[in-house]
Amino acid sequence: MKDSRKFEIMICLLICALFMLACVGGGLVTSATDTPAPSSTPLATNTATSRPTSTPRPTKTPFPTSAPVGVSIDAGDYSYTVVKAVSLQRFYPGGKFLFTANPGYMIVDMGVRIQNENPGTAVSIPWEEIYITEANGDSWYVYYGTAKAVEAGKEMDPFTLGISDVELDVTQKIDFTGDAYLRLIFLVTDNDNQPVPLIFGIGYAPDAAFIVEQPK
Repeated sequence: MKDSRKFEIMICLLICALFMLACVGGGLVTSATDTPAPSSTPLATNTATSRPTSTPRPTKTPFPTSAPVGVSIDAGDYSYTVVKAVSLQRFYPGGKFLFTANPGYMIVDMGVRIQNENPGTAVSIPWEEIYITEANGDSWYVYYGTAKAVEAGKEMDPFTLGISDVELDVTQKIDFTGDAYLRLIFLVTDNDNQPVPLIFGIGYAPDAAFIVEQPK
């Protein structure tokens, strides 16, 4: 009887031990922390780190006086007009990210109209012939830019053209048979918050001169 009693007690103790282990193991499983789902990230921010490479532009006969903003400039097969030029502290290429210029640089946003002198005849202008020149003589390609071909004589605001989030490939060309409008983004020296005198040109045509005020 005593041996039978001891055996029953051992069986009970074993069952109790197994039950306690099961409870402990269950507690570890139920208390485990789930892996958090990834949260959405903010829009990427792009900061200008340098200006475009200096532009090898055509050598042309100097003109005594550059045309002001708003005046049509004869370029042979076409004429062009600088509609307006403004400085920006930031802009959003493609609406995808914020672009700001580093200290020492200035963003210039320009609108240009190009009129075909022989509507219906194809005109092709290489992007690499479109440039801006600072007072110290440095010339620069367009950093970001958009061109839109329209019917001859059609008027539109070039600042309504969107800017792609991809930097402009200046090896491409602007082709049109009617007229065209350009939205151009340049990076230039900020000149210590003073008005910045700039020259804009296309190819061998006469150029346009203007002054851009720095944003306060």
